[in-house]
Amino acid sequence: MASRGLTALPNQQLLDYLNSQMRGKFNKAVLIGSDSISDNGLKALLEQTATLTYSKIEKYIFDEMMVESTYYDDAGVFTAIVNLTNEDSYNKHLYAVGLFSEDRIVGTIAKTPIIYLNEQIGGQFPIKIPIKGSEGEVVFRNTEYLPEAEAEERFLEPIVAMLGMNANIFHSLIDVEIKNIGENK
Repeated sequence: MASRGLTALPNQQLLDYLNSQMRGKFNKAVLIGSDSISDNGLKALLEQTATLTYSKIEKYIFDEMMVESTYYDDAGVFTAIVNLTNEDSYNKHLYAVGLFSEDRIVGTIAKTPIIYLNEQIGGQFPIKIPIKGSEGEVVFRNTEYLPEAEAEERFLEPIVAMLGMNANIFHSLIDVEIKNIGENK
């Protein structure tokens, strides 16, 4: 079962890297935002994601971090996991998350719902980057637990193998239980 996450279309620079084993090249994530919830300049800039450069977006970047992990999901979609710790206090409106190389080449910009990041807001952005297709649903996870990819790799895959179950059925059962726990809080 493919996990859901932020999705974005790669620009030509990222496609070139993908074709030459790019995994690991775009290992920096940036948070892009503003003090204002209605920053029309930033909104207009984010409509040009295919041609954005670091210098064009630099004044809106309010944090940089390393991408926690990258992998190709079950459907072969390149996925990057970006974690936000709840220890940071930004007091900014988040508009997008970007993936960059060490030398500041823009890989992709994934627009988010405008989220006000204040104290104790932490979570995870799984960013899905299809080679072909269109942009998809934006997802933000607020969690205090292991990232899903790491938990699946460490715990779920061995359990599914031991039980001899179909992985999709097992994931469906887990999803139902997680939803039930969330509703009972």
